[in-house]
Amino acid sequence: MYLPNVYKQFKDNYPDVFKDYKQLGISARKAGPWMRKPRI
Repeated sequence: MYLPNVYKQFKDNYPDVFKDYKQLGISARKAGPWMRKPRI
C-alpha cells in the first residue's frame, strides 16, 4: 500500500500521537455514521 512520505514522517516523529490518531479512526468507524442522510 502506498503511503505519502509526510504520513511516514509523522508516524516516525510522533509515534504516541499517531497511535492515538489511529485509535480515533477505529473508534469512529465502529460508532457508525454521525447522522442519517436526510430524506428530501
